[in-house]
Amino acid sequence: MDQKKIVLIAAAIITIAAISGLFFYSQNKKNTSPAPSQIKEIEKAEIKEEAISPLRLDYTINNFGPGGANAFSYYIESKKTCGDREAYLGLMKVQNNNNPTQSQYAKFSIFSDNGQTAASQWNNETSLAFDDAIPFYNETNLPLMLNEIFVYAGKNFNSKEYWETKDPIVLKDVSTGKSTGSYSVIPLEEDNSGLVPCKKFKVIAKTTNMDGYFTACVAKEIGGISLPFIVSFAFQNEQGPSWSLKSFANEKSGIAWVSQCLKPVVCNYVAEPSQTEKITCISKGGQFENAIDGQGCIKEYKCLTEIEKANAEISKMQNPSCQINQTVLNKYLQCRKDNKPNFEQTGYDGQGCLTDINCR
Repeated sequence: MDQKKIVLIAAAIITIAAISGLFFYSQNKKNTSPAPSQIKEIEKAEIKEEAISPLRLDYTINNFGPGGANAFSYYIESKKTCGDREAYLGLMKVQNNNNPTQSQYAKFSIFSDNGQTAASQWNNETSLAFDDAIPFYNETNLPLMLNEIFVYAGKNFNSKEYWETKDPIVLKDVSTGKSTGSYSVIPLEEDNSGLVPCKKFKVIAKTTNMDGYFTACVAKEIGGISLPFIVSFAFQNEQGPSWSLKSFANEKSGIAWVSQCLKPVVCNYVAEPSQTEKITCISKGGQFENAIDGQGCIKEYKCLTEIEKANAEISKMQNPSCQINQTVLNKYLQCRKDNKPNFEQTGYDGQGCLTDINCR
């Protein structure tokens, strides 16, 4: 099967640029006082809180960004009624193995009825101590990635029928906000050899950014929480990202944070430029890049020159309020000229502004 370039999105699946792009994503607006329209997106109705046994999930991800392998931890620490739906509330942490001090954090809400997940912007640890986190398009839903496809399709993966059937489950006209297409989810065998028992699924995708398949082994429950958590995940292409559950425990993060009910961000799909438009852009010395709004949704695609693209890429790696460091810009352009397009961040100042990079 001919495979298009796999773009990881939160459907089939995560589009994530360099790992540090999660640290200071250009789309992420500085987490100051939310605008009135954004406040509406933050569910303040926390009617009741239910005591639960906390759960920590640790994932190791490979072939992900210039860092190669990185660690994600998810902490589920409370359960509340958000609006008219019960949700598990918690926080997630991403850490670059090559620079452990550059950890970033985000809050999340997982709705218990269908596993739908809402997440906030990535930010530093101190931001967790406030209740003003802004909902943002969730591209790092490693634990519930397969479930996310069912949510976008308007289906509930928790339903008994999907776990008992032996026939392919066809999900048509699924729009994730960053791609659109269809999926065929093929149930496979049970696997009891891993960290927790799980059921294997092969997912064949025919979407605007993927023509291929991936496999996932999914547990129906971990640590007393009944949600379809990913135990292992891998794309058809061995060079593509893969991740697996490294460990789990019924324990809290130990981090001071204020829980929030977050509302899922649903993006409208914006079609990519046509092949003719791409050729025209290249003839002008440019390349199309997507423009993102304040909640991580693609607004449009722009044809950018090499310098414009460099500025856009550097901006993704630092706080939105930062100016482009000329030394970093020159180094980035030289990396591109030397055919070393991959780079990683090696220095930040106290304001989260990028001060140095290494390229390869």
